[in-house]
Amino acid sequence: MNVFKKGLALLCTAALLVSLFAGLSLVSAEESQAYVLAQSIEVGKTYVIVADGQYALNNKSAQYNNQSTLGSTAVTISDTKITSAVTSDMLWTVKAAEGAPTPKFDETQYFIFDQENKYLTRTSGSSGTAPLALNANFDSSKWQYFTFSFHTRPDGSYTLFFNTSRDNDYPFSLTGYSEAFNAPGVAQSSWTPDTYGSSIKLYALGTDPGPGTGGDPTPQPGDSDYDV
Repeated sequence: MNVFKKGLALLCTAALLVSLFAGLSLVSAEESQAYVLAQSIEVGKTYVIVADGQYALNNKSAQYNNQSTLGSTAVTISDTKITSAVTSDMLWTVKAAEGAPTPKFDETQYFIFDQENKYLTRTSGSSGTAPLALNANFDSSKWQYFTFSFHTRPDGSYTLFFNTSRDNDYPFSLTGYSEAFNAPGVAQSSWTPDTYGSSIKLYALGTDPGPGTGGDPTPQPGDSDYDV
């Protein structure tokens, strides 16, 4: 009987230890999740859109140059991950722009949605601005206000621009500031997509690479995982 009780006690102790370790493993897995630099643009995936390594686009109303646009959230980035807080208003989902007219610039087109499933769009502006807005409905007569393309810069970051009207002869490129975002335009003849507008990087929820990983794994043209 004593042997049976001792065996049962040992089994209970072992089960408790397994449960504790399993719980610790779960916590560790959860703690290892972070918004890390995305290796590619994937349809259906959700990202934080960061301009110039410091400003994340959010879906809140803001003012820039006396016009209503969308806001900016300051973020802290260490190595290849966002170490400051990421909130739902900073999350954007990329979707295929099915049926969109072929743009003059040979870049894949996308729709971008906030977490309330509203389209990210631009509006008509003045004084060198093109404010951003959200729209719950799609207007097929105004593709130029709804579709975006990502031009890959030499350093692997992106120029994020609207596929504009008038044969895309006046591109509007996303630019981030401390207080808001804007999409100023410039004539195509003067447009330098490798440098115009903000340097955009995308961050997606993934495994935290840990401190001291160093480097910037942003894919380059020719890399096996380069997919835009």
